Amino acid sequence: MQLVADGDLVARLGGDEFALLLRLERRENIERFAERLPKSLSAPSISTVSTNT
Repeated sequence: MQLVADGDLVARLGGDEFALLLRLERRENIERFAERLPKSLSAPSISTVSTNT
């Protein structure tokens, strides 16, 4: 499940602390994101990053 869009920023501050900068302009989008975030964090996830070498 992808919660952030292209152009949003997710940064790890340290340990288990993270910062999210999101471009959510409408209140409905903010509320929907807040509802989905805990579910997304509790689900196991493996992601890969593609590099051009």
